[in-house]
Amino acid sequence: MPGTVIAIEIGETYSRVGAPVNSSMEVFVIDGQRQIPNYVAYTDHGMLVGQEAKDQAQINPKNTIFGVRRIIGRRFSTGPSLQSDIDSLPYDVVIQGDKPIIKVHINGQDKFITPEEAQAEVLKKLNTAANEYYGQEVRSTIVTVPAYFDDNQRQATKDAGVIAGLNILRLVNEPTAAAIAHKIDRRECTSWDCEEFIVVYNLGEKHVDITVSSIEMGVFEIMGTANDRSIGGRKYEDSLLDYVAGEFQKSSNVDLETNSGAFESLKEKVGKAEETLSANTSATIEFEGMSLSITPDRLQSLHKSIFDQSVKHLEAVLKEAKLQETNISHVIITGNTTQVAKMQPFLEAFLDDKEFHSVVPSDQAVLRGAAMQAEIFMGDAGSDWVGAFDVSVLSLGIETNGGLFKTLIRRNTVMPKRSVVNVTTINGNQSKIVLNIFQGERPFVASNKLYGTFNITNLPPRPAGELIVEITFDLDANGILSVIARELESGKKIVFESSYQPQLGHDDIDNIIMDAETHAEADGKKRAAINENFLGEDRDEFGIVVALREGERPRGWYWDEDLGVAYMK
Repeated sequence: MPGTVIAIEIGETYSRVGAPVNSSMEVFVIDGQRQIPNYVAYTDHGMLVGQEAKDQAQINPKNTIFGVRRIIGRRFSTGPSLQSDIDSLPYDVVIQGDKPIIKVHINGQDKFITPEEAQAEVLKKLNTAANEYYGQEVRSTIVTVPAYFDDNQRQATKDAGVIAGLNILRLVNEPTAAAIAHKIDRRECTSWDCEEFIVVYNLGEKHVDITVSSIEMGVFEIMGTANDRSIGGRKYEDSLLDYVAGEFQKSSNVDLETNSGAFESLKEKVGKAEETLSANTSATIEFEGMSLSITPDRLQSLHKSIFDQSVKHLEAVLKEAKLQETNISHVIITGNTTQVAKMQPFLEAFLDDKEFHSVVPSDQAVLRGAAMQAEIFMGDAGSDWVGAFDVSVLSLGIETNGGLFKTLIRRNTVMPKRSVVNVTTINGNQSKIVLNIFQGERPFVASNKLYGTFNITNLPPRPAGELIVEITFDLDANGILSVIARELESGKKIVFESSYQPQLGHDDIDNIIMDAETHAEADGKKRAAINENFLGEDRDEFGIVVALREGERPRGWYWDEDLGVAYMK
């Protein structure tokens, strides 16, 4: 057991840390608050993190870093929207090796910081709060990430943990964590079909994330996601202020954009008016000799216009998941409780007759779910529950003889999963082996998608077929694939180069699965025809030839674990 395990929620704007305590959750206090802004500021006198860093944003914008979650782990070559996200940030971001690097200027010199390093500073501050709570160093943690994070973004988050001195035991998708917190994965199955569908609506400070997941027997599958950074909880809170400011601006000589004193005065009056509306049928705002009456209906219409902007995303996610509103059983809302209260009535009306879960406060669900996962790792969750799991969305495999696709990790496999394949050389003194990994459901690699390429180089000189390389594929609980190559004779690990293709979207995944179903009969005939060329040879469980007539060494040959024989181009 890893000992004490904490839970960390890295949000878009704020982050928090907590831990399971007496079958509940304790959220640790940092600088008097139970959350810290995701800000890191660099000054000539040192570095600041959290609220102190956020206070630097106005006076030191070029050296105050925030919004790291938008750029961490992303690549310019595979992320067309990365540049637009960078353009929205006030500090400088440059390109280094296809990756975004943050540039600050301190003590008369430029300093370059990776997003992982910036994220690590926030993690360190969160970890310090945990250390103070326990009175000792705590290193093991569960960390939540958005469901739309790809392999690179997840790995970068883990790298940030390493820099911070943390051991991230598992990355948990935020909607999965929220569902765990409400114990949806523990519900008793009373029918032959236990699969249920969940909508998790995350109202962030400056964004909206919507996810549709399926849950069956404790196994989660993310079926569709969407996010929009043009709307968020802050927009609900500011909606009345924006409206009132616009109305007064029409007939006032006061420029609210340049007159900060007047703006703050109006902001205070709007806040009091909103409090009045909670118990009265109207409120009047007096400002600069003008008067404006506000009703609850007006406030509701402002809120609904914001919610309506998110409806298109909800409809798109349901379409992506190939579901109707009637298929949804559960709805979970996460986010700031005050902001959620302004939005929730509209979502309830849109998804009427669904089960809305509210036992866990909306601003605690994600962290509590992570804490419940931490409890499992500490062995304190009880014997009646082994935890919730995510599954692989597509099969992963390699190319074998005739261009056939040999599955190593099947679709819907509960993660983590390990598979081993051994390969050997076909030419004497061969110094390099190229291994292409594909993902898909068709029996031929030409019909599947290239996932990544691994170049195993600097092999020691050996006669053909003598050198055997064991390659281990690890798909971890976070959905990150790692590959380890080892020479069997010496047991020595082999360093290799790898390159990955852009991650597939949910529509791509659905199309791949549908394509496999459509061509199943034709693919079967084609596969049978290939196997006819090798009549008399043994075949493994996949119907792929695994033994040849003596002296034959076809290109693209791979090791079979049962026979212990392999050739490879």
